[in-house]
Amino acid sequence: MLESKFYSKLFPVEVGQQITIVGKSSENPSRFDIELIPRDRISEFASVVHLQISVRFKDVEKEPIVVRTAKIGIGPVREERTENWFHGNVLNPVNPGGIFRFDIFVEQGCFFISIDGKPFCTYDHVMPIETIYAVNVSKDVSDIYKVLQRRVKEPMWPAINTNSFESISPAHYSRGNVVVITGLPQGNHNGDIFIKLFDGTDQFCAHFEIRLFLKNHIIALNSQSLDGAWHGGINCKHPFKFDEVFKLAIHMTNDEFQVAGNGHKIVSFPYPDHHDVLFKCLNKISITANNGLSFQVQGFDYVKSYIGELGFEELSELPKPPIEPVTEFSEIYEDKNE
Repeated sequence: MLESKFYSKLFPVEVGQQITIVGKSSENPSRFDIELIPRDRISEFASVVHLQISVRFKDVEKEPIVVRTAKIGIGPVREERTENWFHGNVLNPVNPGGIFRFDIFVEQGCFFISIDGKPFCTYDHVMPIETIYAVNVSKDVSDIYKVLQRRVKEPMWPAINTNSFESISPAHYSRGNVVVITGLPQGNHNGDIFIKLFDGTDQFCAHFEIRLFLKNHIIALNSQSLDGAWHGGINCKHPFKFDEVFKLAIHMTNDEFQVAGNGHKIVSFPYPDHHDVLFKCLNKISITANNGLSFQVQGFDYVKSYIGELGFEELSELPKPPIEPVTEFSEIYEDKNE
């Protein structure tokens, strides 16, 4: 039968999820295994394993090592032992008898694995992730403190964030919310800025593409519904200029996104799904740029409910420069003669 120190069924596994296992190894461990397994896992010797993270210590190997593999039937499919992202290529950073934390982030085509909060390695999918049914921990583990499956978590990879900016909402969005972004586009004026609203998977609740071509000031909007289908996009002019700070406000109503820039309403864009569905899953906004354009985000504000007299467009107004007091020439002349 299946050897187990801890076994837990999982909700359907999807891209964008994170599975976290926190526990404590035995005082004198030889090895412990963390596995993602399907429903029909039969035994330890004739089995199917989507991912096995085998943490091995000195009495099993010449030196401590974390081995990554998968199984279909008898024997491993592809065993990976060496390359990882730890400083000095440490093969096993887990301390015998110590507390450990493994995070498995499910991405398109592969798993990202971190140990104790630090990126460790990747392992390519060998079978459809939809058939993952449970997590199993076996061998030399004394305690399991936590097993979490989250639909979305702040991505841990790449180690250096290539986005210009990203924000994960601590609560659900709702009608009346306004997101205000202040930024400065610089570099190659033929680049684009992308503002993407995510639902926790690889789909976009909304996709705002701001094209800053000097001769073609266009903002392009598109979106995906929950089934992944793309909706027809719309294009319109925007007032932003290259090398000048601009302010963009995105207002969420009952049925549409309303977009304003530099104090003026630009466009409205219908929701891809009913607002109740959208607000429950919308949780992250990222801002990126391409083609050598850099976008310096100078402000990101979340307004829960705007009740101003002039409409939400007011939130996108740029601050006016202060008016310096004018000193009369006669006053300067009098000061010099005193």
